[in-house]
Amino acid sequence: MERLIAAEEAELKEALREFRPLFEGKKVFVSAGEFRALATSRLLQEIGLEVVGIRSFHHDDFANVEYEKLAGESKSDYVVDIANVQPFEEANLLKRLKPDLFLGHANGNMTAAKLGIPTHVIYNTGLSYIGYRGVYEVARRLHRQLKNPSYNRNLSQNIRLPYTENWYGAEPFSYLNTSGRAVNE
Repeated sequence: MERLIAAEEAELKEALREFRPLFEGKKVFVSAGEFRALATSRLLQEIGLEVVGIRSFHHDDFANVEYEKLAGESKSDYVVDIANVQPFEEANLLKRLKPDLFLGHANGNMTAAKLGIPTHVIYNTGLSYIGYRGVYEVARRLHRQLKNPSYNRNLSQNIRLPYTENWYGAEPFSYLNTSGRAVNE
């Protein structure tokens, strides 16, 4: 069994070699349920991308260990936004972080796409994230997205989000309520 694992890892490492130069220095933002976001972020790190932000739809304390593992492998700090469907926060974060790629659910990629960021569906029923072949397939698709971002670039030039430059200049979480009061009051 150990020989099989070693052979599969060597084959994957060789197969990913062509993608690594393009992945080098590329930043990614991940949006999904907490453990899908964390597992996908770890995978993205392993193939050479830098995770700069995670928007998790919820938070459970037992995920703290996984955030620590991700942080231990990170080249720099990353933002964690625990929010379900707060596009105004996400738009602000994406403008600040300037990721090269956004991974999220099919119905949650619109904000990033309208900002000109190449997007990829994080959970695609036709794409297996499992095993060595799954890692290769994800890397291949992300490489294709990064190599040709023209769709999202063109979209951003023809569609505007409803936020003002004033909003983009504000702290992303300035409209959150704490203990029933708005933070910015």
